[in-house]
Formats: sequence, C-alpha cells, structure tokens
Amino acid sequence: MRVLHVIDKLGIGGKERRLTELLKALSHRSDIRCELVLLKDVIRYEEVKHLGIPIHILNRRIKKDPLVFFRILKLARKFQPDIIHSWGSMPSIYTFLIAKLLRARFINAMITNARHKTYGPEWWRAKITFPFSDAIASNSYAGLREYGVSGKKGVVLYNGFAFDRLLNLEAPEAIRQEFALHTPYVVAMVGAFHPRKDYATYIEAALRIVQQRNDVSFLAVGDGPTLEATRKMVPASLQNRIRFTGNQSKVESIVNCITLGVLTTNQNLHEEGISNTILEYMALGKPVIATRGGGTPEIVLDEITGYLIEPNDVNSLELHINQLINDSDLLRHMGKEARLQIQKKFSIDKMVNDTVQLYQKLTPGQ
Repeated sequence: MRVLHVIDKLGIGGKERRLTELLKALSHRSDIRCELVLLKDVIRYEEVKHLGIPIHILNRRIKKDPLVFFRILKLARKFQPDIIHSWGSMPSIYTFLIAKLLRARFINAMITNARHKTYGPEWWRAKITFPFSDAIASNSYAGLREYGVSGKKGVVLYNGFAFDRLLNLEAPEAIRQEFALHTPYVVAMVGAFHPRKDYATYIEAALRIVQQRNDVSFLAVGDGPTLEATRKMVPASLQNRIRFTGNQSKVESIVNCITLGVLTTNQNLHEEGISNTILEYMALGKPVIATRGGGTPEIVLDEITGYLIEPNDVNSLELHINQLINDSDLLRHMGKEARLQIQKKFSIDKMVNDTVQLYQKLTPGQ
C-alpha cells in the first residue's frame, strides 16, 4: 500500500507531532510505503529525516501558490499512491482533485479543533473538500460535530502519546533549581500566549492563591503575542511565585516536576480538539483542570482524572487547585487515573492501529 502524506510544515504542533509519530511507526512496516510532501521547508521533528521516507519540499512562492497543485500532481503520478492523507485545510485544497484524478482514496484530516468561524477560510475549505473526501478524520468527536460531519465518512483518530518521550527526563531537582521553585507544590499551564488561550483566568487564580498561602508556585510555559500583557498582571512582589518561562524544549521534564496541570481556553475564539498539553499532563500522572468544551471532556473525565470548569470561571479554578493541593490522596488517585486514561485510549499504538485499519478499510485487497 502506498500512502502520500501532505502537510504545510513540520513545526511544533499537535498534528505535526501526530504525523511524525505515525511515520515513525509506519516506517517499520513492510506492507505500507509512505512519502511526505511539505509545503514549507520547516522540519522541527528531526527524526523524520532519518526514517528512510522520501520527503518532498515544495516551498510556496505565495501563500496560495497555484503551481503547488501541479507540482504535487507530478509527484503523485510518479508515486501512484493508493491513499492521499492530507493534514490541513490548504493541503486538502491542493490534493482533493489530485486524489480523484489518480483514483486514490482521499483522507481529509483538516479538523484539529472544535471551533471554527462560519464563512471563514476553514469553513469554506471544508465545504469544498468534504464532498470529495473518502474519509474525514478528526482528533475528537467534538470536531466532527462542529464541522457538521455525520455518517460513515467521519472518523475519530485520537492523538497518541509516545511514552518513550519520558525515558530521559531531567531530574525534578534540576528543573526546580533552574526556575527557582522553592515551594512543595507547583501548578503549571503550558500553552501558547495567544488570544485563544485564557491565561488571564489562570493568572487571576494564581494571584489569589499565592496571596493566601505560601506553599505553592505557578508556572506559565510558552511564548506568543499576549505574553507581555499577561506578565504585567503579576506585581513585582509576586514574580518569584508566578514565573513565566518562555518557550521550552523540555516540556515533559517541566511537567514531570509539577503537582497538577491547568489549561484554560478562550471559548469565544477557540475550542480544543484533543490537546497535546493535556496528553502530556496526564501521561505523567498529573491531574488536570481544564475549560469544559470541545474535545476536552473526551480526555479529561470530570472528577475522575481532574476537573472541568466553565469558561472564565476563576472561582472554580481557585477552588479545585486548593482542593487538590489540600488532599494528597485525591491528588494521587486522580493522577493515577489520568495516566491509565492515556494508556487505554490515547497511546501511540492505538493511534497507529486505528489509522492502519482506516487505510485497510479504504483499500480492500491491497
């Protein structure tokens, strides 16, 4: 079976990590041959270069370069794929007709969130490409509902967490020393500083808690356009307890040393599909407090692996952080259940097996 994967780039991101892990697994199979097309020369997951999979980089001269269609068509005619697996809305625009021209099956995996703007670019690209798709893959059921996908075409391929990422973590003591964490409890939120993330609610809860108790510190891990405005929320006297780390390449090591993880979302702009940040928290045995909505309830089981709160609910976030810190048995039990949830439903093996089963279903006899 020959599968052509097409994606904008392999920068740091959820779908990019999913594709990387899938290619790593498929590279060991003798029954599936893959090639990869990138629309931009960005490869942050360097291991892809060493899998023996041909990589074709088609740098677009402009954002919607029409010549890319013909370049992908030329590559596809040479490769003769049985399946074209498209990872994004513009890759789907470029490839849906190519799949039909070459009589290849077309998997449209552009759905990675559970909120889009009606009549916005994503909406139009979905309307154009979905009718020509043999399968429409989302990483959450919420995503399928949001895009109005029903019937046999819609399929959920959950993100998979690769537990080998946890094999060479830095010692918690080293992380604590690096970020000057001197309290027994540490709470973290990992995510881009972007309007779609609700850092304001997280920081407001942190400010309340650090003024009530002296045994907990807070980390905000990430970078982006709203970082400076968010940093200004914290007075100088509390900056030793609420720390902004900027972008970090060792996120797993940081998460390993925290007590619990938070992910608050601005649902006026965005709803999560299946968040890789939440996967990381839970794989490392950390309870999660997250904004209810999108695909988050499919991974965070309320009152079992953590807590779901309503948007902008500072009071509930403050309450549940204190509740978990004050109850070590509850903290430990929820962390254990969180890790089991990832092992059961969100492992790399399950993600790869589900994807291969979809390939086999679309190409019987291959």
